[in-house]
Amino acid sequence: LVYISSDSQNAVGKPLPLWLGLRVERFIPGAMLPLLLTSIAYLGDLLHQYLDGDIISDAKTFFAESCHAVWWRNYVVAPLAEEFVFRAAIIPILLHCLGPTKAIFLTPLFFGVAHIHHVIEQLHNGERHLTVCLGAAFRVLYTTLFGAYSAFLFLRTGHLFAPMLCHAFCNARGIPDLPSLPSHRYRFVLIPVYIVGAIAFFFLLFPLTDPIFMKSQFRTELGY
Repeated sequence: LVYISSDSQNAVGKPLPLWLGLRVERFIPGAMLPLLLTSIAYLGDLLHQYLDGDIISDAKTFFAESCHAVWWRNYVVAPLAEEFVFRAAIIPILLHCLGPTKAIFLTPLFFGVAHIHHVIEQLHNGERHLTVCLGAAFRVLYTTLFGAYSAFLFLRTGHLFAPMLCHAFCNARGIPDLPSLPSHRYRFVLIPVYIVGAIAFFFLLFPLTDPIFMKSQFRTELGY
């Protein structure tokens, strides 16, 4: 990163903080619009929790636990450290060498594989090998998809805080409880809302992360 930040001869030289996504310009929209976009993707899940009557109690529990080290690890340290390593430190190098598309879809592979370590703990606890392997495969798939989304946000907003905030939000929400949908008493309301949230997310994915509006330092590399 120090090398490419000084590579002014090839017109790619940028100050090191810019490569890392550390900038003030358009900070508020760069942080809040991606969070809004991510919340839209969770629209069905949020309504699901509300209808189950858990959203208020869970919110109180969430903030009450902020005095514990595990809370800070899950919602502050992990998002900050992982986004810095897998987005800010890796993507600019791959972007410089491979271009934006490969950078977006290659870095999540490192991010996904980095979450396999849970297998060791599960096997040590005596869980069945098949269950552990299936869980690991799903975890790698889920984290890889999220990693691609985070990389997309990092490049298009030009802010490290955008994927970091969305990462913390997704850690707090977890995986939507889709298996309970078919038997839920409000399934005829929830299923359409899940679908609407997914469709709205894909329709708003590019407008809410417009690199020109965000004045992303990567907009030239993205072709804008």
